Amino acid sequence: MKTKTNPATLMNHTQTLTAESEKQIPINPGWRKKLAWSLGTSLTLALALLFYREAKSNDNLQLGGHGLEGSWIDTVSPILPPGVPPVTIQTYHTFSAGGASIGSDRTKPFASSQHGTWVHVNGHEYAETFVQDLFDPAGTFLGTFKGRTRLELVGQNELVGVANVEQRDPSGNVVLNRCARFHGVRIVVEPLAPPCEDLEPGL
Repeated sequence: MKTKTNPATLMNHTQTLTAESEKQIPINPGWRKKLAWSLGTSLTLALALLFYREAKSNDNLQLGGHGLEGSWIDTVSPILPPGVPPVTIQTYHTFSAGGASIGSDRTKPFASSQHGTWVHVNGHEYAETFVQDLFDPAGTFLGTFKGRTRLELVGQNELVGVANVEQRDPSGNVVLNRCARFHGVRIVVEPLAPPCEDLEPGL
């Protein structure tokens, strides 16, 4: 047999439970605002920390706001056999975002530019491989020159590294395989010289 429920009785019971709950857990409007403010502040700080950690993990471990990207002047010192007088070679390298590099070597005036790729290895260490076509003064193809480098940023505008260079003739035979060390300094923006600093751009 079903028992009928009186709507008035049910409403009174609900009101009683609500009143008892409010007595057990009083909610102060001022306290509610403080709680909401605290929760909002905590959430903001948590998100800021999350974004900071994400940015740090993707900043290519830059030093002073600068990573490997940019243009460098490198002084290369080939490792020669004992008794051979030491020599140094000056090269230029530019590393772009996305992993591309381009360079030149003043000892190879008839060679193409050096085209390469670089990657971040670990910490402040990077690796690069580049290739270059060699020609004689008449434009005859002489072969290729390849460099494999491992370098490390040691300052905001300074790097050091080691290289393995390999030269091949037009048939692909290795004719040179040598190691080298190098030191690089960043090319930085400089102000105009005094005679020019007051000039305005334009014709």
